[in-house]
Amino acid sequence: EEGGAFYLLTLRLIPAFPFFLINLAMGLTAMRLPVFYLVSQIGMLPGTAVYVYAGSSVPQLAALAEHGGRGILSPRMFLAFALLGIVPLALRKIVQRLRPAAAAGHPAVPGEPEIQ
Repeated sequence: EEGGAFYLLTLRLIPAFPFFLINLAMGLTAMRLPVFYLVSQIGMLPGTAVYVYAGSSVPQLAALAEHGGRGILSPRMFLAFALLGIVPLALRKIVQRLRPAAAAGHPAVPGEPEIQ
């Protein structure tokens, strides 16, 4: 009950499991719907923004194909692919730094693996 919102945020930021499984599991907890909704929206926002940016570059691919595909490595496409790789790694580091602060004052669960 105490750390449910933090764990939900972590799962939303770093999608280790499909979202529908997370939704089902959270439905079995005592988390209130407004908390679930707000944390889910905040957690999915960074990934959504990166995917939208990458997707907005795709319509330009048709124009690039007409020119022999020479411009496919444009700065915008490179940035989009770099963000798709870097954002999850950056979010993972942020969650690692937040986790000890969130767990301060709470004893560690024996056998619980560390997020690395």
